[in-house]
Amino acid sequence: MSDRRIALWTVALVALIAAIAYRISVFSEPPPPPTPQIVFITGGSGPYWQSAVAGAKSAARATDVELAVAMPQADESLEQQMEILMNLAPDVDGIAISPIDAAGQTHLINKLVEKMRVVTFDSDAELSERHSHVGTSNFSAGRTCARMVGEALPEGGEIAVLMANQTKENLIDRRGGFQERISQMAIDDDNPSAPPRYVVVGYFEDNGSDQRCAQNIRDALAKFPGLDCFVGLNARHGPVLIATLKELGKLGQIKLVTFDALPQTLDAIEQGQIYATIAQDPYNFGYQAVTTLAKLCQGHGTDLPIVGKGSNYLGAEAIKQDNLDNFRDKLRERQQATETSKPNTEKPAA
Repeated sequence: MSDRRIALWTVALVALIAAIAYRISVFSEPPPPPTPQIVFITGGSGPYWQSAVAGAKSAARATDVELAVAMPQADESLEQQMEILMNLAPDVDGIAISPIDAAGQTHLINKLVEKMRVVTFDSDAELSERHSHVGTSNFSAGRTCARMVGEALPEGGEIAVLMANQTKENLIDRRGGFQERISQMAIDDDNPSAPPRYVVVGYFEDNGSDQRCAQNIRDALAKFPGLDCFVGLNARHGPVLIATLKELGKLGQIKLVTFDALPQTLDAIEQGQIYATIAQDPYNFGYQAVTTLAKLCQGHGTDLPIVGKGSNYLGAEAIKQDNLDNFRDKLRERQQATETSKPNTEKPAA
């Protein structure tokens, strides 16, 4: 074979190899993107927050993200939640958080938004630059709560309202909706000049302490011996009310309207000790918050709400004796479905 032919074959072989290499580089699939690292930050560690965590874990399994859970050990502990926020690992791609102090945490949330995706759940920080929010319309839930008080006390009466604090945006809205509706109901349409039918004797804050809440109940009863109703705006308040009023020998003598669906609260509704509770869906808060973060981190967030600053509002429902069994059935179905789903590789929060 001549030198010229050898040279031609060499050139052809090199060209073929280059063409094959080019096709491989063009048509081969790109490497998969890194798995998003998400931290789910609650406002406490009680049963309500455990339900939200269960939803977050289910979403992590469904969306292929790596989830870390960070829970302040004390409910409504701003100090503990801030410590978590200040010590986030540098590789975190997004956080879901229920802010305890909306106004006080807005600046820090805005700084975090510069580095990662931020979704609020349960309680919002509406004036921050967070990317989305998952929760319920707490103003509407407060109005529903007032309506339940009206059913429990059709003739009117004195009401004491328990709340953790007045810094969480959901509690601010909840109180606002309750106050607006109860004030409207207090007016006698047939005699507008008559004294109000419903009187709120006070809003009693406990900063997440069950002991302080119990003392607030005792103080309210001592100061207002004719008190007709307690309203509890936080999930913890139902069980604390039952235990404290039982201790004082007043269980069943005072109407109770509460929030959320802890097992003790549902048992008390069944026994006629609580008239109604306003049930939210913390499991779905957690599920939707992590699902939203996954979409944002993976570049698929175009279907998120474009109005309301990306807010996604879920419903709240008054649970009474007449719909209690149906509600419990739904809770059991969800729990069974959650238990049969495969475990995810959750890592501890940094």
